Amino acid sequence: MERGGEREYGQIHSEPVADGLSRGRGGVQPRAAAGPTQSDGLCVRSENREIHTMQCIHAKTIYTGKRVVENAYVVFDGKKMVGVSKTKRGTEAGACEVVTPAFIDGHSHIGLARSGEPGAESETNENMDSILALVDALDSLQMDDAALGEAVEMGVLYSCIVPGSGNIIGGRSAVVRNYAKNSTDALVARAGLKSAFGHNPRSTQGW
Repeated sequence: MERGGEREYGQIHSEPVADGLSRGRGGVQPRAAAGPTQSDGLCVRSENREIHTMQCIHAKTIYTGKRVVENAYVVFDGKKMVGVSKTKRGTEAGACEVVTPAFIDGHSHIGLARSGEPGAESETNENMDSILALVDALDSLQMDDAALGEAVEMGVLYSCIVPGSGNIIGGRSAVVRNYAKNSTDALVARAGLKSAFGHNPRSTQGW
């Protein structure tokens, strides 16, 4: 609806975001929830707090996942992103050139082959057999991998981690939150089995 010459959007909900978002490096794609006013998935107010308690970040360009907004503010209520506004809402916490939804790495070995460790200690491939359907990439995910923090800083908040290509069937994959405290909290969803054909499994000589 229209009020005072400014459009008011329906309520949305989103997951807590990492600190990297507060500097405009990444973001999350909000899920629209049922409410008294539904439009395009954006809003400018919180359900439980007055606008003056919020914080916002100004950006020259904001990619919402549905459209591009120029010279606007991303509005936060605590650790939740609650909307986009053309006017400042609450306290301005910073400014940046571009804000986007979080990036998702669709094929990754992050946390399995940890940054800086010897290659022999990598848990990307299993050396027992060429077909290992029950191996689980999540069991090898180590949240202390420095690459996870670096990914979050660059706006890559989610990864689909998969076993390596040394096995014909390498095991179960998992979509994970790169900013989680442990592998249990990291799991978002399963994404099938990893399989590989061609050069990679043919060139593997370790088993």
